[in-house]
This record gives sequence, C-alpha cells and structure tokens, in this order.
Amino acid sequence: MVSWSGSGPEAVRETMLRDVGQLLHAIRVPGFSYRELRPGRSPGSRRPHVAAPDRLVLVAVVSLVRAVGRTTIAANLAAALARHGCRTVAFDLDPSGELGLHFGLEPQPQAMPLDPALLAEPTWVADRLGHLPFGRDPALALEPLSARCEVVVLDTPPRPTAQVEQAVAEADEVVVVTRPDAGAREAVRASEALLARCRMHAWRRSRARYLVNRFDGRRREDRTALAGLRQALGDRLLAPTVQADAAVPAALAAGCCVIEVDPLCQAAADLESLAAQLVSPAAHADLLRDGGGR
Repeated sequence: MVSWSGSGPEAVRETMLRDVGQLLHAIRVPGFSYRELRPGRSPGSRRPHVAAPDRLVLVAVVSLVRAVGRTTIAANLAAALARHGCRTVAFDLDPSGELGLHFGLEPQPQAMPLDPALLAEPTWVADRLGHLPFGRDPALALEPLSARCEVVVLDTPPRPTAQVEQAVAEADEVVVVTRPDAGAREAVRASEALLARCRMHAWRRSRARYLVNRFDGRRREDRTALAGLRQALGDRLLAPTVQADAAVPAALAAGCCVIEVDPLCQAAADLESLAAQLVSPAAHADLLRDGGGR
C-alpha cells in the first residue's frame, strides 16, 4: 500500500517512485541490470560521455540467423554511440537495405555513385550520426570515412558471404547477435566456425563477443537458453542482454531509434550500456589480453 508523506505533487511523486521501485525490485529476474527510477531526472539527461577513440573503430554486427534483430541492434548501437559523443556512421552491407529505415530513410538505389568523392559521404541523420547505404565499397569508403567519423558500425547480411568474412576479419569489435531460444547453441557453433576461418589468427583484434537480443525473463525457454550461453561463452557474452521491449517495434514503425520513442525504456538503457562498453579503452585492453583470436 502506498504511504503518503509530505505535501504537494513533488513529494507525492517521490513517494510513489520509491514504492514502485521497491515493487519492481521484488519481481526482477536475478542477475540482470535494470534502469533505476530516479525522481527529478528528465529523460535523456546526464548521459555518461564516452571518450572518443583516437583512431577509427570498426564494429561489425553479425548473425548467421535471420530475424534476430541484427539490423535493429546495429542502428541503435550507432545512435547510442553518437549520443555518447562519438561521431558515428552506420554502414549498410546488407542488400536488403533496411538499416536506413531506423533513421527515417527510404531504401536507396544500389548503384554506386559515379563521383568517387561521394563514396564515403554519409547522410547525416542526427548530431554525430551518419548513414551510408548499401552499394558502397568498404575497401574504397573506409579510409575517407576515417577523416569524417570515429566509429563505423557495419550491418552485415545473415549469411556467410565473402563481404561478411572480410568484415569479421577487419573489424576491431565483432558483435554476434543471437536470440535466447532452442536454436541458440547451434547458432553459436555456426558463428564460431565463421570466426575460426576469418579471425582466429588476428594478432591485434579483440575476441568476438555475443549479444542476446529480445530476452524475456518471464519465459522459461529464454532463461534456460541464456544459462546455456553463459556456460558456453563465459565473459564473451555481453551484459546486459537487450530485453524484449514494446518500444523496439514501435520505433521501427516510426522510422526512428528506440530512445526517441521511449527514453526511459529498458531496451534503451541496455543499448546505452552496451555502446559505452564497445568503445571504452578498458574494454579493449581486457579483450586483447588473450592476444586476439576468436
């Protein structure tokens, strides 16, 4: 039962937030990070700042399984990195051309521009956030992009093409997106085979990490699959998971990123935390301790 104290709307609001917070703590799934309710904080305020990297950082978002939310993760990670202060370009390598839909852009013709200067000219969709459509050659675009931005997030197709293999080999960070379901372990085996071919012998590359998307702690299947992935992958499994959230499909329908639909939703908090991890110098030092590899 809510106990009222003080007087006025602010006192009532703070009391309600405290009581609701205690209730939410009681029903949480153990072992997960959750956004805390803080009285007096406006949406999106006091966002932690990430120091911009001193060279271009290439992040490849991959999955050999369809419909796991790979493109959604790529778009929202790029947007989160931009909000954290990194000038970021989301680069679409998937012929479906759906990455731009998350930024309110329609799919563009796949023909490359005739003017070489336009090969690496992104469409700037927000402050420090650009989009490069499918059809641009990464071999020609990445070097000039290094003068325009600090991070490039690659959205790759869901199959082991030559370009996917090249992205896995070249990237500073590889994020493998998976779902917590019965097929997750098999998906990891297929991904590990790809990584073994393309990344095992890289001396100066961090180990590829896995991200569980659309986790629902109320589902026994999700909890069981996540426990199996934790056992198999150890610290290569990124935390937090990106939890199932109604704001995610709502954002895609609106042609924007999740935080623009609901800045206080759990999925937005998860993505903000992951973005900070991916470009932090400490994270790179930890991951390089094994000398690269998968």
